[in-house]
Amino acid sequence: MTILYLSDLRGAPEEDVGFKAKNLYRVIESGIRVPPGLVVTTSQFNRWLQREGLRHEIFRLARYLREDEANLAKVKEWLDRVFRKAQSMEVPDELIEGILEKLDDLSAKFIVVRPSPYAMGLKDGDLEGRTRVWFDRANKEGIKRALTNLWLEAFSLRLIARLIDLGIPPEDISIAAIIQKVIYPLSSGIAVCCPSRRAGEVLIESTWGLMAADSAKDRFKVLVEDMRVVESEVEEKRFRAVPTPQGIKREEVPQNLWVNSSLDEAKIIEITRTSVNLSKVFGTPTRVEWIVQDGTSDLYVIQAHKEPERPPVRAVEKRVLEFLSQPVQRLSREVEVNKEKAEVEKAKEVVVEEKHYRKPIVVSVVTGTRLFLRSSSPKNVDRFDGVITTLDKAPSIQGKEVIALLPRGVPFEENKISRSVYRSYAIIAETTDEIELYLSLLKGYGVKDLWAVMRNPGAAITLDWDKVILDVPSLIKPFSSEMGKVVYINRLLSSMKGKKFIVSVKHGPLTPKFIEAAIMEGAYGVAVGGKPSYYRQLIYKIEVRKLLEIP
Repeated sequence: MTILYLSDLRGAPEEDVGFKAKNLYRVIESGIRVPPGLVVTTSQFNRWLQREGLRHEIFRLARYLREDEANLAKVKEWLDRVFRKAQSMEVPDELIEGILEKLDDLSAKFIVVRPSPYAMGLKDGDLEGRTRVWFDRANKEGIKRALTNLWLEAFSLRLIARLIDLGIPPEDISIAAIIQKVIYPLSSGIAVCCPSRRAGEVLIESTWGLMAADSAKDRFKVLVEDMRVVESEVEEKRFRAVPTPQGIKREEVPQNLWVNSSLDEAKIIEITRTSVNLSKVFGTPTRVEWIVQDGTSDLYVIQAHKEPERPPVRAVEKRVLEFLSQPVQRLSREVEVNKEKAEVEKAKEVVVEEKHYRKPIVVSVVTGTRLFLRSSSPKNVDRFDGVITTLDKAPSIQGKEVIALLPRGVPFEENKISRSVYRSYAIIAETTDEIELYLSLLKGYGVKDLWAVMRNPGAAITLDWDKVILDVPSLIKPFSSEMGKVVYINRLLSSMKGKKFIVSVKHGPLTPKFIEAAIMEGAYGVAVGGKPSYYRQLIYKIEVRKLLEIP
């Protein structure tokens, strides 16, 4: 069977269900609560990967990455093309229907999908921090989306580099999917039982909501012998991460809980006992990830394994991390088009050869125009080329083009800008003089690239700045008639010829006609608030039609 209940993995080998799933089954066997769920075996991932030769693409990439002089920019470009190819592949409907049927038995309406990898020589903890979990709705679209995102982890540049450093062929990786009913957290954290230099102790970290990398954490040390808390450190916790069908959301903690402990003493002792019991199952030291359910205070284990001595970050992964931490170098539109020239010429030949058809065959060719996510709190950006977001909420999105938005009138904070991984900033301004002033202020902070966000119709139509984000809703707001808006935007787009500009619409969809007009005038990017697949397809069609001179 390719879909198994998490509680029914007794005879399932690790190569079918992966390490994490098998470990969770051992937790269930010990009588400890685990969120109910399913496992989609590695066979489904393997079939998906074998289609279109994707496993061979990973092999080719890994072989090139092993070379000391590998051009990582070209590797990333190549990997992105393979990633897009994989992204377009469908998850079988019969698999989705089988999952839905079993989720109905578990009364799951909201799911979390976790990777459970397997490869010969791989150990627990080897890939910690290199894979992600996905939250979505328990319907056909949500399951397809979450499974696809999970399987696409195989094309993570950092994951591939890590496997190479561990001496494991990346093309051998298999990934099972653990699909679980979401337990809404009051608090969550980790517990490590009896590490080598702290025998007889359990160390606990906890926070409100879900544990995230930037969460403020409470810390406790408990002596196992008499189950006594001997050390406690409570941090101020103003924000918490909570699960939503769209991913993890960051929200404010009620003020009366800011300096309260996220665990009471009884729950600390319960977590300690659970950790000690599981150390007998896995051997010490043991790492347990747990959740306390909001409303019931029931304790659930979401992951447990023997804590290994994790290999440090080594040569190949170090090079990849250094590359991903660098600012994304922008190429001019002309350079980007030239890079794709060979593919475009090939597409033209296809059109010529197929003249006997009434309509020419259009080949999808990725060209210069990019798709940006326009959001103050971006979560899943996999289908976008870049992000336009506020500076304080800008996430660490490796390998993406990020333009950090600096609101008008907000004083610059040197520590935020100088320590940021971003070197591209957007200033909300009404006039060119304002932009020049901001630029002079920012030069001392090492800013190399500055965009203007134009929201004033008069200033926008006469602007002489080279890099501009056209905030369309603000620009057309003063016009009462639809005709006035259309005429103004057409004039504005015409005036942008020769400049590098992004058309930005924060709310509401762009019409295909409007996107086409912007791209035909040379828009570098289109920024929207959602529907990445729809806009991506639209941009591809317009670009290819233009480049092949198809009316």
